[in-house]
Amino acid sequence: MYAPSAGKDFSYIQICSFVAIGVSVFSWLLFYVFLSIPAMIGAIILNVKAKREGAPQNIVTISKIAMIVTIVMASLQLLFVILFVALGLSGNL
Repeated sequence: MYAPSAGKDFSYIQICSFVAIGVSVFSWLLFYVFLSIPAMIGAIILNVKAKREGAPQNIVTISKIAMIVTIVMASLQLLFVILFVALGLSGNL
């Protein structure tokens, strides 16, 4: 696993991971893909940063969960946008 760094505070990674999940879920209500893609990018960056800086395993796990949730949300939203455009172009909408 990852060796935790002594004396470093990794609470910002945990907080930002929860914010990324919240923004991704909120994006279903407002701004759709324009909000979920930046949340996904932020969660990926947080996961890489947690691993690189040697955060404790629970912080790395939370950042990984945030990364997975935001990727799934952004993928589903992009799929719905593509289906909506395809149906609109085919005239079946």
